[in-house]
Amino acid sequence: MLSTEFRKWKVKQNGFTLIEVMIALTIFTIGLLGISGMLLIGETGIATGNRSLSAVQITRAQMEQLKGDSTIEAGSGECTELLSTDIECQWEVRGDTPSADLYEIEVKASWNEGERKRELVLNAIKFIR
Repeated sequence: MLSTEFRKWKVKQNGFTLIEVMIALTIFTIGLLGISGMLLIGETGIATGNRSLSAVQITRAQMEQLKGDSTIEAGSGECTELLSTDIECQWEVRGDTPSADLYEIEVKASWNEGERKRELVLNAIKFIR
């Protein structure tokens, strides 16, 4: 009879064991490591996109400047407005190509992304009488 009374008064245990807490923390840590890895990849992608956008803006600005010049002549040079120090930009104007009174304008921007070299080239043809 004493054992049945003891069972009635048995205290209910609430909470988690140490093993359960450690397993939950391990799973949580693995999840956090995965998320931090994705954030690093995203940050790299954003930096690449910003550099590409800067290259496009620089080359378009130079192209517009050259196309708007009414006294254009054959030649080459460096871009005038560089918004970024890690982007190299050159332009070249070839006269009488592909026929007389036509000028081919080429603006080229290049930059490094890690070990890869990226390049953007814009071409246009301008008619001058």
